[in-house]
Amino acid sequence: MTVTAGASVVAILAGSIREETFGRKALTTAIVKRPLTGPVRIGTQGVAGDQQADARHHGGPSRALCCYVRAHQEAWAQKWERAVEPGAFGENLTIQGLDESSVHIGDRFRFGEVVIEVTSPRGPCATLAARLSAPDIIARIRLNGWTGWYCRVLEPGSAEAGMPIVLVHADPAAISVLDAYRIKLDRATPTEAVERLLAVSALCPEWRTTLDARIGGES
Repeated sequence: MTVTAGASVVAILAGSIREETFGRKALTTAIVKRPLTGPVRIGTQGVAGDQQADARHHGGPSRALCCYVRAHQEAWAQKWERAVEPGAFGENLTIQGLDESSVHIGDRFRFGEVVIEVTSPRGPCATLAARLSAPDIIARIRLNGWTGWYCRVLEPGSAEAGMPIVLVHADPAAISVLDAYRIKLDRATPTEAVERLLAVSALCPEWRTTLDARIGGES
């Protein structure tokens, strides 16, 4: 899939910290996100009213928005033979027309008044597996790279579901979300590739710390 003029935001979603039960697992989480209608305010901390229960791995300025690809959800739905709606992956923006191969770390997009910058892939976790009743989802995403991605908000403002999402700046390093995920996942990745990713100024601090430690250097 490539970046297309028809790319759009299918849904804008938010969730609150709640006690949830997925199967036999009880969790305190905000992974259940629900679509918002009408104009939505999006600030540097993300969608107005959205919360994260695990601040270590989610949220903050460099991970203000989580994006996931609608086409992936439709493919999961076919595999599982059940509905997979926007928000099922705990994302804030459900996107069509873009994916992890066509979006790059440092790319900037505008939708409505909002400008966002891609900062890192989103890694699958045990909470997501419980939410989806899919215990093998982490292993499957490691194979197919359908991670989704995080963004920071460079220009806050108002936006609505259905709006086009337009590339306004292509990062010159052109390291795709998929490539970045593979670099972090594979500890045998050559140092040169890690350093190239670290050279992208948009990369989120959490990834920068992890990769710096791997190569024993400073960025």
